[in-house]
Amino acid sequence: MNVCLCVSWYFPNSVGGTETYVQALARYLQQEGHDVIVLKPGHKDEENYFYEGIEIRSFFPGTDFKRRMYLGLQAPELTDFEEKLKATSPDVIHFHSLTGPSGISISHIEKARKIAAKVYFTFHLPHLTCATSTFKYLKKHDCEGVAEPKKCAECLFAHSGWPIPAAKALGAFSTSLNKRNIKVLGYNPLFTRLGSAVWIELRKEQLGKLSSLCDKLICLSSWFCKVLKKNGVPKEKLALFEQGVLMEVGKPVRKGNPQIDVSEPVRLVFLGRLDPIKGLSLLLSVIKEFDEEEFIIDLYGPIDQGYWQQLEPYFKKGNIQYKGILKREEILQTLSTYHAMVVPSLVTEMAPLVLQEAFAASIPAIASDVAGNAAFVIPNVNGWLFKSGNTESLKEVLSWLLKNKNELTKASNNMYPVRTIKDIGGEHLELYLS
Repeated sequence: MNVCLCVSWYFPNSVGGTETYVQALARYLQQEGHDVIVLKPGHKDEENYFYEGIEIRSFFPGTDFKRRMYLGLQAPELTDFEEKLKATSPDVIHFHSLTGPSGISISHIEKARKIAAKVYFTFHLPHLTCATSTFKYLKKHDCEGVAEPKKCAECLFAHSGWPIPAAKALGAFSTSLNKRNIKVLGYNPLFTRLGSAVWIELRKEQLGKLSSLCDKLICLSSWFCKVLKKNGVPKEKLALFEQGVLMEVGKPVRKGNPQIDVSEPVRLVFLGRLDPIKGLSLLLSVIKEFDEEEFIIDLYGPIDQGYWQQLEPYFKKGNIQYKGILKREEILQTLSTYHAMVVPSLVTEMAPLVLQEAFAASIPAIASDVAGNAAFVIPNVNGWLFKSGNTESLKEVLSWLLKNKNELTKASNNMYPVRTIKDIGGEHLELYLS
């Protein structure tokens, strides 16, 4: 069987959860005897290459793949994509991205539908439902993620910094423009936000098209399956392949059970891309308020120079250190040397891989209460939740743990068995062959 996995970015230039997931899936399928190609947008005439045994090919999305193309307001250039896709002779085409001006749009999935017998899409992000990825209406109220033009337009204005009364008024005005068929989206950056209601309508249309074009839409967590159903996706179109540890095939999940010495600092770890949406500035500002003898935190993951400069002042404290990037085979053993992982995400992530890795290493998680975290962290069982973006809430949790360090040991003994790439890959293979 020939399988083509399509993704917006890839190793070695891009490092993230989606890339890690796709690479692990590709290696599993390859070891099961199937031919796998990863196809991604790239520069013109970019050469094919191999990454850890998987062939990576690139298609040229055009010189000016723009927001209008992503929104379906302007047709993208598909010639090179079609040519490269046909060259893989795919039996299965599986998309893992539909994100911004990255070179993959609904038009690409429509083209794939004409080429392969089976087409699938996996949601690694809460696409096409919550426009802010926070699932917080007006930054305050929990939201079920049902896309509604007026409500979502109001929320977009609120998240852009407008006071709530003004956000509601602007949302109503945007909705009025939409009803009068006055199109301002995608033409002038000054008017783009006023086209918010139109944008939400387009996202709803895209979700409907995605559902009709793909044989299955795959979710990594049950909470998002529920969101998609509320947004009109038929139940029979959905498949739930819950997140797990993307270990190499055949390697056991290693476990650690660190014992707490109440006289020593609590050792915390952050693992993942160091990015503003991950909540690191909030986390480090809180850690800075504690004595160095109370907490130690080590950070692992890729970081760009601009954000490094923002975080650099925190590294002057002896208990806050950046440790670089871990190799995949080092992750579980390294995590097992810490007392807890911190996942302070400011936006909702689908099903954070790092949580599964923490649980596999038998360390609890201290996580923000965004939906993707709350789906896996059970308070006072395998971790603790704090209010997303709220420094006082995080400080309260950390202060409590300082006084109750033995709870960290208890939580480390409460870990449920985690799924592995063998489970996840097996589900994919069964679906592909069905």
